Amino acid sequence: MSTKAADRILETILSVNWTYDPQHQGSHVLLLQEHFRRMVLNTKHLDESNIFITGDLGDAVNPQARAPESYVRQLREHLLERTWPSFVHVLEYALHWAVARYTPEAAVLKDLPDPYKPILVMYERGGTFTFDHKTDTYQLSMNFEGPAVPKLPWWKWNRRQPFIRLDNIALEEADLDWHDFLSEQNVDDEHKR
Repeated sequence: MSTKAADRILETILSVNWTYDPQHQGSHVLLLQEHFRRMVLNTKHLDESNIFITGDLGDAVNPQARAPESYVRQLREHLLERTWPSFVHVLEYALHWAVARYTPEAAVLKDLPDPYKPILVMYERGGTFTFDHKTDTYQLSMNFEGPAVPKLPWWKWNRRQPFIRLDNIALEEADLDWHDFLSEQNVDDEHKR
């Protein structure tokens, strides 16, 4: 079992600032949606009877191919008191996927996009998310006052085209579009008063 990919993921996680940045809300929304889309693509390709948008893809591919326990422990200790519990789970899944994706069982997924990359990019851009059971939405702000992504059945995320490219130009454009959208809404609200 090679751990080089897990090394890179752990290094990425440990280098994240973990400070929420509302300036990137537009890209945060699209990156979370892209994570869901990629999870559907991968799980659908793997097993048509068990398609999911959140969870441990590495376990679904090969339950024996796991990141070393020392990596998981280091990740948990690093995240202690820095983030919400949902962060810890999805980042553990990313670590395990980094190992499982290079096993023979994952060969069927080799041409599909990495499902955890968008969520890692979102965290690097000051993103956050948690699930709000009251509203059935994924909240993308620390105070529940920011954007939300509704919980939808898997087939709603089943599309060929990405929600966003992961290059800096596309990410910055998404943030500008979001700010323009919010500005237009504020103007409309002012006119209604």
